[in-house]
Amino acid sequence: MENKHHDHPINILVDKKLIKVTDDTLTGAEIKTLGSVPSGYELWQEVPGDKDILVNDADTVEIKSGLKFFSTKPTIDPGILI
Repeated sequence: MENKHHDHPINILVDKKLIKVTDDTLTGAEIKTLGSVPSGYELWQEVPGDKDILVNDADTVEIKSGLKFFSTKPTIDPGILI
């Protein structure tokens, strides 16, 4: 898929910060960089009324105005202690 550039910026939110981009697709890693997401954190795409989507670094996201992303520390499952 070829990445297209737009003349007018597309507005997205990353951790409630407005980010203006001109590409129609970005990887999870690129979104993390643009949003200054701390190293080791997970990136999620907010989906109103449905389950949010985990966005891995290598995943490609089709960028549309109004998309919202948030970062979280990775979930650790401690298991059962005996």
